[in-house]
Amino acid sequence: MTEDVALLVRALFWLLAALAALLPMRWALLSYILLSHIDITTSAYASATNVGFENTFKTVVVPTIMGLRFARGWIGYFRTSRLAVLWLLVTVYATLACIWTPFVLPKFKLVAYLYCYLILGAVFLEGWNRGQVTPRFVALALWISLSMAVVQTYLLGNFYGTSPDGLDVDRFTSFCSPQTFGAFLLAALSILFVTSRQSLRDRLLHGAGGFIGIGLSGSRYVFIGALFLLPIVWASHYFRRPPGPARATWIVAGMASAVLAVGATGIVVLAVPDNRISQLVTMTLEGRSPLDNVGTFIWRMGIYEQAWTQLRQREPGELVFGSGTSSGALAVLGWDRRYHEDSIDANRVMHNEILRVMFEWGALGLLLFGLFTVVLARQFIHALRDRVIPAYAFVALLPTIILGCLTENILASAASPAGVGFSLVLFYGISYQQRAAFLRSRSAVPA
Repeated sequence: MTEDVALLVRALFWLLAALAALLPMRWALLSYILLSHIDITTSAYASATNVGFENTFKTVVVPTIMGLRFARGWIGYFRTSRLAVLWLLVTVYATLACIWTPFVLPKFKLVAYLYCYLILGAVFLEGWNRGQVTPRFVALALWISLSMAVVQTYLLGNFYGTSPDGLDVDRFTSFCSPQTFGAFLLAALSILFVTSRQSLRDRLLHGAGGFIGIGLSGSRYVFIGALFLLPIVWASHYFRRPPGPARATWIVAGMASAVLAVGATGIVVLAVPDNRISQLVTMTLEGRSPLDNVGTFIWRMGIYEQAWTQLRQREPGELVFGSGTSSGALAVLGWDRRYHEDSIDANRVMHNEILRVMFEWGALGLLLFGLFTVVLARQFIHALRDRVIPAYAFVALLPTIILGCLTENILASAASPAGVGFSLVLFYGISYQQRAAFLRSRSAVPA
């Protein structure tokens, strides 16, 4: 990155940070969503020994300011949300597990990420409840982020989308990792496709922009998640319509959306054959397993094997309590000689959050994380049963989140576009479920 571009990116970062801290709620939240797309970290940054001031400001300071300004009902937030309480317990246990980890700085960073998720949840829930966050708001965020990606990729040299080793084709992204950018686009589409406030024309327009952006970003797990998202979104519209012409119309609309998605993918495959998604599609059509032929998949499977081997060799105490927050790097150090203890990013090397929870927090941490997952699943099952349509947005995105937990670093992505997008969709569903529950309780009170 040239000095002029670096100065421009840093100026944009601080402008958006100031707007997120000072503007009224709607525009502050939009500013923060856009701020999440700016990663100031440089290639020379050593995560194990350095603290990025801007990224710390984005992860801790700005969310805290927004929480103090907008999320006023903190007692009610924890009193009415078992999810918030369980996530708070996960955060507390991760903080305690900092005591017995060999990695000093990364452990505090992970606690900051977990804290960020907690605060953003309260802020986004309040935004949806007040009507400050709406599908039109999400559409605006989608198109501004795509515009940022066009500028970064095609006008400013594409520092963020260029492979460091030169072995990968340039990828389309804003001022952040292409993986997290693609995840944000799909999160936004899940809301815009499910809501009834968007016309079919608008859905097709958003879908074209979003899917082409996802294709050019080259995020394979987001692409696979998109294949699951479309039928779930289609089902949400199909079942909310009465039998008859309305359903027939939606069947046609669903087929048109599927053709659009396939067409957008086809454009990417034909136009950029070296794109990661293009290679995945081509490899699958040829009958070759990506797990055996894609270098990143093979490398990650090696990490999983190393972590599992170390788990089997542990003493009972370490199996119960884990080896400490951010100690997942122990599975890689000594096995992959590219990594060193003074430079490894201990929070982004395991690439499997379930295995990481077992490794770092042991059976107790896995129990807390599992309880959070079970309560989350039950809450959205009840929401679907009660026909809370916005809940379908999170259910449609859930396969992508699961894939992200199995192959990426979701716990450390709170202030990235992926974590912000996932939180936005989660609390879209929770907000409307709470409204439905409130209306049912009002109707049950005798006059």
